[in-house]
Amino acid sequence: MRLSILAPLLTFVLASAPALSEEPPLILRRAEIFGRAPDVDAPNVRVWTLRNNGVGRTNLVEMLGCLPLHRHPDADHSLLVLQGRVEVKAGGVKTVLSEGDYITIPPNVPHGYRVIGDRALLISADAPFYRKTEPLSQDCGFLDEP
Repeated sequence: MRLSILAPLLTFVLASAPALSEEPPLILRRAEIFGRAPDVDAPNVRVWTLRNNGVGRTNLVEMLGCLPLHRHPDADHSLLVLQGRVEVKAGGVKTVLSEGDYITIPPNVPHGYRVIGDRALLISADAPFYRKTEPLSQDCGFLDEP
């Protein structure tokens, strides 16, 4: 009797599951990434887009200074520090991230960063892929506030 009740549910769950992707895994080598021009080349930051499928985006970010206070209205924004140290202010939280540290900032939360030292290398991920960034300041004085 129980099997007869579960069978339609199991059929529904299996039918609702996403199909297996025909897309092969994406593998990028360091030499390939740094062998091409960055997608963004600004005085304080260089960005190489690793993947952007319209649902999410992953970037390799070389921080060379400060990124002023901004927010992503429609996306979580996550950072993983690969090299160096970065001072972060997100909402009411101020912290320093070091190699291996990770942060996720919810949508619409004001945030900005400043590298400690000469350079930091980060993985940045946005999901869903955000449509625009809203700058909230033009400088990094917000990081000097408590």
